Amino acid sequence: MGALDGKVAVITGASSGIGRATALALAAEGADVAIIGRNPAALHEVAAEIQEMSRRAIPAAVDVRDEAQVGAFLDRVVSELRRVDIVVNNAGVSYPGGIVDGKVYTWREILDTNLLALLICCREAVRVMRPNGHGHIVNMSSGTTKFLRPTGSVYTGAKHAMNYISDALREEVRDLGIQVSCIVPGLTLTNIGRNAPPEILEARFRAAGADPSNAHPGEYFAEQLEPILEQQPGIYLASEDVARAVVYAVTQPYHVEVENVVIRPRLGLTIEGEKRHDR
Repeated sequence: MGALDGKVAVITGASSGIGRATALALAAEGADVAIIGRNPAALHEVAAEIQEMSRRAIPAAVDVRDEAQVGAFLDRVVSELRRVDIVVNNAGVSYPGGIVDGKVYTWREILDTNLLALLICCREAVRVMRPNGHGHIVNMSSGTTKFLRPTGSVYTGAKHAMNYISDALREEVRDLGIQVSCIVPGLTLTNIGRNAPPEILEARFRAAGADPSNAHPGEYFAEQLEPILEQQPGIYLASEDVARAVVYAVTQPYHVEVENVVIRPRLGLTIEGEKRHDR
């Protein structure tokens, strides 16, 4: 018997990294899981792993910025799995750079994915949870909100807004029996930093003891750096570390409210002026 037996969870950004680890962790606790992401093939692989745990899984490529797609998917989950108990808003995108030399197209993608999509997913989650009289929304923030980081100011600003939105939503839905938690992870080995310029990616590879010639902007790289998790524990968090924080938040007794969970790598990584604890 798992702590989430009989529960249904929805995770966005679940094709890799923290979203994938969270989907598997919730399934391991007994939840049936619906997963959204950009990579259909990867989503089906995650779904297969969930099904191997004898849990049901629904994978789908959904644009979380599109309210019609999000609403239709949640309706499908309710139709097929009968309910939605947990929604983990993990989908996100990051581009480095500040404001003075920033590009509007990157700002728009950051704000649309990290804020507009968050608002859509929160609203639709409340819509399908309200009839049950309970539910739990978990929003994935960032450790960059814990210190000033000009090289990622727009992304960090969006995550600050996410923190406020989470606090405001918590009060708005309290009487509906719905809880809202915010997970704030420090530097985690995921692919969210893939849009960094070559020099930053190469510096990250060198700091991790990997071949910097394998660093290519826009390409997934986390798998190449995974040995560092064993060779230098405490430099990065693993996605599974963050997933355990999600499990902690959603498995507390109903009378316990988990507002914010901040987790950080014990040592952190410092390269070319970057501070530790960013995600």
